[in-house]
Amino acid sequence: MFLYILACFVILLGCGMLGVVLSGKFKERVSQLSQLQNVMTQLEFDIDFLNITLDESFERISRNVESPLKNVLLYISDRLKKNPVADMQRLWSRAITKYQYDLALSKEDIDILIDFSKTLGEGNREKEKNNIKLADMRLKMALDRARSEADKNVKMYRGLGFLAGVFIVIVLL
Repeated sequence: MFLYILACFVILLGCGMLGVVLSGKFKERVSQLSQLQNVMTQLEFDIDFLNITLDESFERISRNVESPLKNVLLYISDRLKKNPVADMQRLWSRAITKYQYDLALSKEDIDILIDFSKTLGEGNREKEKNNIKLADMRLKMALDRARSEADKNVKMYRGLGFLAGVFIVIVLL
């Protein structure tokens, strides 16, 4: 009897933890979008005030960012050091493709980054700042959507995990 109760408890706890793990992707997306907004702010500062190259800027910014975004920025920085006139759109696409399984970003979020990279490094300071501000505004809207999705879906996944555990325990009775 004791083993039966223990098994039911383990099933309930396991299903609940599965719901918590599945809900983590939504929280991670919010965190990564927030970090990307910080990246845009720092990049604008580097271009406007420090007047440093993009490879130096991405390397500097990567120090303040957590993985996997750190890996994306370091990848871009390394490639720019090797080829300063590289196509930024292709570079961003390759970096995102390389780390896509680590990133919690949606297709729309990635499209924002790819659109941002299309004109990055091709204009003067004002054009660069406008491009960064546009990407920052789009990231803010994506962040707001991600927060509302996270609020709704985190509760749902957690609840469904525990309910699935309760259902399995009841079936075993």
